[in-house]
Amino acid sequence: VHAPDVTLRNLTVTRSGMSLPAMDAGIYLEETAPRALIEHNNIFDNSVGVYLHGSAEAMVRENKIVGDATLRVNERGNGVTVWNAPGAQVVGNDISKGRDGIFSNTSTHNTYKNNRFSDLRFAVHYMYTNDSEVSGNISVGNNMGYVLMFSERLKVFDNIAVGSRD
Repeated sequence: VHAPDVTLRNLTVTRSGMSLPAMDAGIYLEETAPRALIEHNNIFDNSVGVYLHGSAEAMVRENKIVGDATLRVNERGNGVTVWNAPGAQVVGNDISKGRDGIFSNTSTHNTYKNNRFSDLRFAVHYMYTNDSEVSGNISVGNNMGYVLMFSERLKVFDNIAVGSRD
């Protein structure tokens, strides 16, 4: 998606490509696509489910995102990748069978809340993401629940992690 203010709703998106270096994704939002709304979609067997590549103020909500379980965990893509997407929100999604549920890198003022994560390496993985919130999420049966690294001024509350392996 390259245009601003786009809504993608009630779609099924499958098998977009499996190249992590090529940034293959079921839904890919460019920096030129601010304020996108991605909701109520079924996103299955893609490298990355939703990739916010600089898409400011994007909203990803109430989607079912399932990775390709035939791959080893480290070969899979993330459910949602957020890269330099200030103000992005990821809310109420069901994310499973990927590498990380949400991978957030070099971003700011993001909100990740009320998501459900299972069969992943990490439910939420933060790198260099500041001034953001992680709240009300449920992590079940992942390697680790919440991995928050090199990030500052985070609000992290009311999250649950059950059955983490490490």
